[in-house]
Amino acid sequence: MDTRDDDDEESAADDDALLSSRQAQLEVFDLGDDLLLSQRESARNRRRLYISHALSTWNSRMFEFGAYVFLAGLWPDSLLPASVYALVRAGATALVSPWLGSYVDSIDRLTFIRLTIRTHYDPYDFSSH
Repeated sequence: MDTRDDDDEESAADDDALLSSRQAQLEVFDLGDDLLLSQRESARNRRRLYISHALSTWNSRMFEFGAYVFLAGLWPDSLLPASVYALVRAGATALVSPWLGSYVDSIDRLTFIRLTIRTHYDPYDFSSH
C-alpha cells in the first residue's frame, strides 16, 4: 500500500473526530462548574442579555436627553447652563477615562464588575437614609 493512502485514512479519521467533537460543542455548552446549557437555553439567555442591554441603553439615552430638557426648562431664556453641563460632563470623561482604563487593566475583571455594581447602587442607599 502507498503511504498516501495511510495518510488519507488518518486524515479522514481526524476529520471525523473533529466533526463529532464540533457537533458535541453545538449540542451542549460547558460552562466549567458542572453547569451545562443546551442551545435553546443559551439562545434564551443571549436574548435576555440583548433585551437587558437595549433597555439599559434606552434608559441612559433618555437621561441624557432629559437632563438637557430639564436644564432648558429651568432657564428658558438661555442655553448656557445646558452647554456648561455638556462641557463639564465631556471634560470629566476625558480626564477620568485614562485613569479608569489603567485601573480596569490592573485588577481582576470580576472584582471590578462587583465594585461597579456596588458603587452604582450607593446613591440609592444613601438617599434612602
